[in-house]
Amino acid sequence: MTDKDIDPPIGSHKNALIAEELLMDLLRLLRKSHSVPEKLENPRLLTAMHEIALNDTPAKRKQLYAELWQAALILPTPEVSGKPGLQTSDGQTTIQIIGIKDANNVDGTPVFTDDEALRNWDPNTPSIALKARAFFEMVVPLPFQEVIINPFDPRRKMLRPGGRVTRREFESLAKGAPPEPTPAMHTVRQPAGTRLMFGKPKRVFADDVIERVKQTLAKVDGVESAFLLAVAYGDEQPHGAIAVRLAKPLAEERLRFLAKLVLEIVRPSLTDKEPFDLIPLSTNFCEDVARVITPFYEQAANQTTCQPG
Repeated sequence: MTDKDIDPPIGSHKNALIAEELLMDLLRLLRKSHSVPEKLENPRLLTAMHEIALNDTPAKRKQLYAELWQAALILPTPEVSGKPGLQTSDGQTTIQIIGIKDANNVDGTPVFTDDEALRNWDPNTPSIALKARAFFEMVVPLPFQEVIINPFDPRRKMLRPGGRVTRREFESLAKGAPPEPTPAMHTVRQPAGTRLMFGKPKRVFADDVIERVKQTLAKVDGVESAFLLAVAYGDEQPHGAIAVRLAKPLAEERLRFLAKLVLEIVRPSLTDKEPFDLIPLSTNFCEDVARVITPFYEQAANQTTCQPG
């Protein structure tokens, strides 16, 4: 699951997601959705998502998956029989699921932790409550690549932490199993004196992958340029990285979130557990990199200069 508990300029919002809207008729729900409370709040799930946004660790991710298994979620649905507002599936309800494409043409479907989060996205849509595992089972055969938790209308203030559950994750969660570990992407600031070697990257990404990364970087204020390279710290084996030249320092939380956005895009091209880093460039390092490697991304009307940020 990828998170987006940050301010609107970097996050994925409804205006970016609704490039195209799909309405897909679903199968009847196969089982009753038991133990769905009358009023959904999901405080433990919200806390787990917030913690992941602050610092993504294996322990926190394990806790997040555990909370998802126990949660009930709210599904917006354009057509549902019965009275308006929140309803609970009784196993005989035929519903439609909303499908939305993001700016990168990825198909997803939105869900919400509580009614207030739903109304912050669309105050007029009908909705239905369903246990999370039953929902994941339901969407596995559908062509969605991710489940988007708590998207919101950018004209309104973000009220809840949110994130994205990838297809790999919701397929595992549908089976009641924790998803397998995935390659990690870190923001790296090595201590002074650390021996670092870099060179041209061995891995070549497809053009569409690079284009999606460029689109993501373009949405982040302050990223002036970016380089693909291979790096090795000390005696480590070289691995891939994206080095970014920043116009001004970014908070660690925002850098971590940027790393996760980029990893979402490059992960399918990586081998199992292959590391990949996001490196903010110091002035001296930037000069060294720029002498050897051409940036694959440059901010509009900006030419790479390695002056102090």
